[in-house]
Amino acid sequence: MPLMKFQQSLLASAIALTFSSAAMATAQEAYYLIEEVEVNQAGDFIDANFGPFAQAISDDGYYIGAFSTRSSIKQYDYGLRFQYERECYFDTTVCEADWIGSNNESNPAYENGLKFWRNAQSFADENGYDSQFFTYLIAGMAEPSQAYLPFDTGRSFSTDQVVTAVNNNGDIAGYGSAPYSASAPYVRDFVRRGFYQSAAGDFCELKPSLELTNGGYSAAYDVRMVTSEDGTIKTLVFGSASVSRPDNNDDAFTRCFNTNDEDSRNDLNQLTYCPGFNTQPWVWDVTNGCAGGSLEGESMVADPTNAWIENRDDRLGTIYSGVSLSSNESGIAVGLSTLYYRNDERGSRERAVVLKPTSNGSYGVTPQYLEKVEYDISTDYDDRKDYIRHTWAADINNSNLVVGNRAYELIKGRNRPSEFFVYNLTNDTYTTPLKDKSVLNKKQRLEGQSDYLNGASSQATAINNSGLVVGFADAPGEEQPVVNGNPRRHAAFVHDVLTQDSWLLDDLICSRNDSGVVTVPYIRISEAKDISENGQIVATAYKYPTKEDFANLVNAQPIIVKLTPNPNATGGINEQVNCFEAPEAEEDDKPYKRSGGHFNWLFLLMIPALLYRRFSKES
Repeated sequence: MPLMKFQQSLLASAIALTFSSAAMATAQEAYYLIEEVEVNQAGDFIDANFGPFAQAISDDGYYIGAFSTRSSIKQYDYGLRFQYERECYFDTTVCEADWIGSNNESNPAYENGLKFWRNAQSFADENGYDSQFFTYLIAGMAEPSQAYLPFDTGRSFSTDQVVTAVNNNGDIAGYGSAPYSASAPYVRDFVRRGFYQSAAGDFCELKPSLELTNGGYSAAYDVRMVTSEDGTIKTLVFGSASVSRPDNNDDAFTRCFNTNDEDSRNDLNQLTYCPGFNTQPWVWDVTNGCAGGSLEGESMVADPTNAWIENRDDRLGTIYSGVSLSSNESGIAVGLSTLYYRNDERGSRERAVVLKPTSNGSYGVTPQYLEKVEYDISTDYDDRKDYIRHTWAADINNSNLVVGNRAYELIKGRNRPSEFFVYNLTNDTYTTPLKDKSVLNKKQRLEGQSDYLNGASSQATAINNSGLVVGFADAPGEEQPVVNGNPRRHAAFVHDVLTQDSWLLDDLICSRNDSGVVTVPYIRISEAKDISENGQIVATAYKYPTKEDFANLVNAQPIIVKLTPNPNATGGINEQVNCFEAPEAEEDDKPYKRSGGHFNWLFLLMIPALLYRRFSKES
């Protein structure tokens, strides 16, 4: 389907959900074609027991960034506090499984959970250090031949690397750690440093220019060609960098990286001291390359050592952070900054911010706090602060539409949900499209079921210039209590800002042949991570070997998929094949009902990655 036709079909706001018997007998191809990204668990990936996980896609859909992990830690980033800065509120069994790992010796996650990753640095002087993150760049769907090791030229495999962004040229940005020394006492120069590499292979170390104790800290999350109001064109990398240390000492750093504390996932454990530095949004100008292989960059806020959303005053011991996660082509960047919560060293919360450059493209500005995204709860911050724990802005398009998320501290529907928002900077308005709403599957839509679900969770990860948002939400049937209960399985969605409608990607990958038989791939798409300008989506999914396993949600393998709008698909997005009519779904409609133990799906992440075969969905 040409891009314009694809956009028009997505923007149709009132297509009837009726299907004649004649139409049902007509062959119809899937709305999205699926390609499975090949990752061979061999060579550099031999110890990458978990994943692969999708991370980024270029605007033209050619390049994909992804990674696998040694431990069952999935996508934890200790530079983004909203990912871990709260007690585990699930059932104790689930929390312990997440923190410690499996208790089954035959499982790759045996005693190999978040604690293993967390404490690995502490034991480096005894056992050396093995890489936990294996990152790679995929060009044109070719299988990666080896892990990308920007800071590990000696191939010690004692570093952690992640590619976070890639543009149409093949320029990439990300972050990694320095390798540990080859012998005791196993020290490294820095725990995290941002990087940029041009398509030509020129590598650039992105340094902080403030607070270099323990090597300092920096990370990169986006690379963008930016045109300022005066016509200046630059290539900029956006991220964060260290500016000071809490209380001007190493306590937070030590607790984050070098403690033998064996605390529980149920508590505010030592992770909450990460990353051990106070950080602020940072930008590096790589327009003219990177002389000498490194750049220091500059702060995006006016006073990086004292720039909160509100003034720091005398709260020197409270950890604060600021990060720029994405930018549009005008250089308007979005991310987060810290809002004071209470007067102790852990008393900070993340809040969504926007950073607008001056007319000549320079920064050093005051962040714009997107406070309105909390106003439907209360206009009084003293009331709101006990309801919302974190908000963050994840992405922005060229129409100045910002997508972000808010994580609740308040218990709603026996859940502490997250909800995504869309903020229009042009008219200063926002919407929360899935507040207390589930994303209905096709069968639920046709049956006229209500989408109301108190405490439903959703998160947006990216938006393109057509106003298409991707992310993940509670999967159909996932309504069980979460607080003191079990996590809910995720399902990836695409949302149209103009029509305010959302669809599950699982509902858009089925086809029907001339005999009227509906075919559904044995795949469930869990989390959509990024979307290109031509509508291609990169996502983490789970593949099932048999019809029975697919129906019962067992024996899945994590994979990366790229979804491409099908040029041969007919009808609008609401006129697609009914996946629930596939033979795989006939028995008790199992693919759309919860089966088995409540948190069995959690251990899908604890299965080794295999050699995968790329496939295209056939009609």
